[in-house]
Amino acid sequence: MAQNYENLYADLQDSLKKIKDCAKAITSAGNKSTKDIEIGELKDFENVIETLRKQAAALSEAADKADEVRKSFNVDEYFASGDFAEQMKAYCNDANMDVHAEGNVYEMFPSKVVIESNYVTLDRKKYAGIRPKVLIDKIRENQEKLNKQNFNPKSFAKELVDAYDTVLAKSKKKPGSDVALLTLYQAMTPMARLRKAYDFQAFSFDVARLKKSGLSALDNGRTFDFGSGSTKNPVRYLDDNGKEHLLHTFFSNEKFEL
Repeated sequence: MAQNYENLYADLQDSLKKIKDCAKAITSAGNKSTKDIEIGELKDFENVIETLRKQAAALSEAADKADEVRKSFNVDEYFASGDFAEQMKAYCNDANMDVHAEGNVYEMFPSKVVIESNYVTLDRKKYAGIRPKVLIDKIRENQEKLNKQNFNPKSFAKELVDAYDTVLAKSKKKPGSDVALLTLYQAMTPMARLRKAYDFQAFSFDVARLKKSGLSALDNGRTFDFGSGSTKNPVRYLDDNGKEHLLHTFFSNEKFEL
C-alpha cells in the first residue's frame, strides 16, 4: 500500500493538539503552584498538584498515541517504494516547477535533490525533513528569491570573459578554446569565503540568465558563447519555449579593444 506523508500529517493532528493543550495547561499550573507556595496558599496548591497529575496523564496518553501513529509510517519503505519521489514530483507539477530526473537525482533548476535510502540532500547538504510539500515549497521560495535579485547581463558577461582570459593565460590555451563553466566559476571565486557567499548554484542561475538575455558580445565588440560537451556540473536551463539545454563550456575570441 502506498504511503503518503500528508496522510500521516493529518492522522497526527488530533494527538498533537492534545499534546499542545496539555503542555500549555501544565505550564500554567506549574506557574500557579509556584505562586501558591510563595504566598502560602497551600489548599489551592493541593488542587494545582492534582491538576498537574491529570494533565500529565493526559499528555502521556496523547504522546503514546502520537508515537503509535508515527511508527505506523515506515520511512525506509516510503523511500524504497518510490512513494516519496512520486509525491515530490506531483508537488513540482502543482507548482508548475520543471523537474529533470536522472536516477535518484532530481534537478529543479538551480536546486538539486538527491534521494538517498531514507533521507534527501538538497544542494549537497543533508535535508532534515521528509515532507515533499515543504521541500518543494522551500525550493520554490529559493527560485523566487533568485529571480528577484538584480542582474546585469553586461557586467556578468565581462566578469566571465575576464575569468576566461585568466584561465587561458594560466593554461596556455589558445583564444577561442572551450573552458568548462566549473573552471570559470573556480577562477571567479578563488577563496573559500567567496564560494560560500556565491555558490555554484547562484553562478549557474546567472549563467542561465545571461544565456536567456541573448547577449553575445561585450561593449567593445568581443564576442562570446556557450558550448555543450561532457564536462561535470553543466548548467541546465529552459529556453522561452520550454526546451531544455545543457551548457558545459564558455569560449570567446581574442581580446581586443575598439
